[in-house]
Amino acid sequence: MLALGVLATLPSPAHAADTDVKINEIESQDGFPDDWVELINTGGSPVDISSYVIRDSGNNIFTIPAGTTIQPGALFTLDVGSLGDSDKARFMTPGSASELDSFTWTSPAHGTYSRCPDGTGGFVDATPSKNSANVCGPASPWPGGNATAVADGANTFTVGAANAAGDDVSGLAYQAADGGNPATLWAVQNTEGTLYKLVRSGATWVRDTTYGTNGAKTLFFPGGVTAPDTEGLTLTGAGVAGGFFSSTEREAVSKVSRPSILQFVDGPGATLTAAHEWNLAADLASDIPVLDDNMALEGVTWVPDSYLTSKGFRTGGGLVYDPASYPHHGTGLFFVGVEQTGTVYAYALDLTGSAYTRVASFPSGFPSVMDLTYEPGTRKLWAVCDDTCGGRTATFEVNASGAFARTGFFERPGNPGSANLNNEGFAIAPQSECVNGLKPTFYADDSNTDGHVIRVGTLNCSLPRLTASLTSAKAKTAAGWYGAPVTVTFACTAGSLPLSGGCPAPVTLGGSGADQSVTRSISDTGGTTVQASATDIDIDTVAPTVAIKGVKKGKAYPKKKKPTCEATDTLSGVAGCTITQKKKGKKYVVTATATDRAGNTTTTTLTYKLKAKKKKK
Repeated sequence: MLALGVLATLPSPAHAADTDVKINEIESQDGFPDDWVELINTGGSPVDISSYVIRDSGNNIFTIPAGTTIQPGALFTLDVGSLGDSDKARFMTPGSASELDSFTWTSPAHGTYSRCPDGTGGFVDATPSKNSANVCGPASPWPGGNATAVADGANTFTVGAANAAGDDVSGLAYQAADGGNPATLWAVQNTEGTLYKLVRSGATWVRDTTYGTNGAKTLFFPGGVTAPDTEGLTLTGAGVAGGFFSSTEREAVSKVSRPSILQFVDGPGATLTAAHEWNLAADLASDIPVLDDNMALEGVTWVPDSYLTSKGFRTGGGLVYDPASYPHHGTGLFFVGVEQTGTVYAYALDLTGSAYTRVASFPSGFPSVMDLTYEPGTRKLWAVCDDTCGGRTATFEVNASGAFARTGFFERPGNPGSANLNNEGFAIAPQSECVNGLKPTFYADDSNTDGHVIRVGTLNCSLPRLTASLTSAKAKTAAGWYGAPVTVTFACTAGSLPLSGGCPAPVTLGGSGADQSVTRSISDTGGTTVQASATDIDIDTVAPTVAIKGVKKGKAYPKKKKPTCEATDTLSGVAGCTITQKKKGKKYVVTATATDRAGNTTTTTLTYKLKAKKKKK
């Protein structure tokens, strides 16, 4: 049916299966390098979308390049300049002849407009996930306390005229107290390439003035001349002794792109020059031909081989990861997050030089990754997004297929209602600091909001539990002694991770002795160890000695005697000594019983007699 006064023109027949291609996600503001529209092929056959177009609500047309085919289930993203706050995205056939799909909005999304589920559902405001599956499930509440608190002094990180604002701190690494050394919070700042050492003073983290220059050291690329734009920071299983590893985007002053991992070995003085540099530019170019110098490597963390091999981790080529295939790489892989794409890359670094090998990569589900942190206590890899994503975080673990997969997706602590800060650094205290089910977390606000960078929160934690119980054939006396061997039995309960090995076997203490003890420990697969001790175990299985005094066995006495009980016990001590005598004709049977404090008894008897009375003549 035609409308009056309008000549209808029928559209050209659609390309085969092009109706299976749907708009899947729209970045409506602040996209990089532009806003973008993501398409998905919901059908079962490849679809050639060469020369198809994406249009906004006006006349802005963006043509899909020739030779573009979307495989079944695959995604294709086209940058479309700057979309309006109130606008429309349309997917159309070549020449804009026919509209195949569209979505209209009246205000920009906080994240992106995403179909949930992918390809078929309605559009919702969700966390950006460019070129990866949409983040359709709502984020879970933060798995810890809702509150965070300022934990540094005002403008702690100012560095002269170069950074009077005290901002640009974007990498944290936490070193637990050990061997009498206090806990340390390490931080890197990218303005000039600076490493800070912070120690606790009450509830505040302050610069360690004995370190470097007022708690800071200036960092340099190899050669000692050029300062790096240090963004991320991590330690290996060797701790500080193994060096600091920092991810960089560029040279700090010249802004020349230089996406590298640097190793700094600590030493005296006010500066540290990188001992090694692994420049990843050549490898990243295959995925990101134009890497923005200010959106390169943000987060870095180290993941031990012991975890990767135990979970059957596979390389990007589908092979089972074999550490022996990567000479001189140490005992783990380095994972870096690229801000521009939100992709996480795993590298084996040759620690004797500058060579490296990409082992695997995977999408974080965020448009940008600001930090990465491996948590040994739960064997989870945390990916962090800043205020761009509302301060959300995600956890990843190696799945049954040997790939890292997301296992958790969380709001920032206290959201809704908490401040959405520009947190680019994140660190987690170890399980050893788990108290009452919580352990500290640390955040670095790159914007130094209200003059503060460091804030502290909490994360739920669960330690393995080991308890000891005592049993004996004889009950413990009121004096605290056992009169028979004691068996110590252990009960084990797993915490956040499975136990490594079984529960300790029962231990039987058969010998007499005071203050005996039994201590055993258990560990989980993340290396957290707890112990339980049964102490002050007092055992006395030896009966006391007893004697009857004041009367002799078989002797005749002119009258009834008053014998006494005498006892000795060299271990637990004598608890009591009683004596009785019973007349049997002209004899008395005397019985003495001694009891020690462990409940052991000894009894002895003797008989004496009375002399016969002489008859009067």
